[in-house]
Amino acid sequence: MVNIPMARTSRLRRAFVAVGAAPALALLVLSVLGAGPATAAGTNLVGTFALTPGACQSSAASGTYFRMVQPSGTVANGPFVSNGDSTCADKTYTLLAPGSDGGLVTGGYQPAPSPAFDAQGNSLSKRIVVPAVFFGVKFSISTDPKDRQSGVDVTAPAIQVDPSGKLTGDLRAWEATWNKQNFNQGAPKPDGSTPQLTTPVHGTYNATTGAFLLEWTSTIVGGPFNEFTGSWHLAGTFRGGAAASPAAATQGTPNVGRPSQGGAVVATGAAGGQATTATTDASTNAEAAPRSAKVVGAVSEKGWKPPAWLIVVTAIVGVGAALALLLPAQRATSDGTTE
Repeated sequence: MVNIPMARTSRLRRAFVAVGAAPALALLVLSVLGAGPATAAGTNLVGTFALTPGACQSSAASGTYFRMVQPSGTVANGPFVSNGDSTCADKTYTLLAPGSDGGLVTGGYQPAPSPAFDAQGNSLSKRIVVPAVFFGVKFSISTDPKDRQSGVDVTAPAIQVDPSGKLTGDLRAWEATWNKQNFNQGAPKPDGSTPQLTTPVHGTYNATTGAFLLEWTSTIVGGPFNEFTGSWHLAGTFRGGAAASPAAATQGTPNVGRPSQGGAVVATGAAGGQATTATTDASTNAEAAPRSAKVVGAVSEKGWKPPAWLIVVTAIVGVGAALALLLPAQRATSDGTTE
């Protein structure tokens, strides 16, 4: 049997413990300093989804617009309601322009004013979009703490982005106001359901430029447009405060106003409320988007992060300690030799 000196065995054991402890020590230091590992969870985008005005194309539309699917129709193939007041050759597209807030604000509400309509039934809501003419009467959009159609309390709009740039969200507060009537056009509905052709909010987001696309459909429940389905297409540039935790967007009702970065989109409405020109477009907005809104992976760029040199030094200290324990110690034994 090979006789291994106990002192050397003890030294090797300590070395192995040190080698194993070095990575743990590094992780502990980084954890204490507030640089925990990233997670794959989505991140809330809290700020303004500044809208690009809608524009007519040869056989469709671009930017921000709305269509309405007739009952028994499909989102892909219609048939769609033809709006005689549309400025497009294809009258099924109703173009929308950004309102006084520049677009949709998340993390808070953009409620309808009081009164919500003028004497002719035209919507007076103008914070999200400029009121657009639909069958001779102007309609618009608001987001209220209490759903105007059902009277149900609803959470503030919230949009999340995952590490791949895909958007999801909760826009149950999205409300269309037209002809002295209110139509919930959110997804999901105020009670959380998705009846008939209602689909979840989905889209894409470019963290570098801030460019986004949001789409969803919402079937009207009740009223003169019962079972008609609104198809919404929002495009533009996200300008925000910092990204927040998933719970933050549904808490409180922070003050909502124009984007603070001086990049608000200002549109000029044509007859019928259709957008014709704007001072900025998506590419300009992307350059103006504040860097604080950038999302890296699934975590926002905020808070303290350790410099690279600190991580390297921490690793070297751990490895150095392990190597020091592996070197043979020069000490005398009982028989006068050294070990």
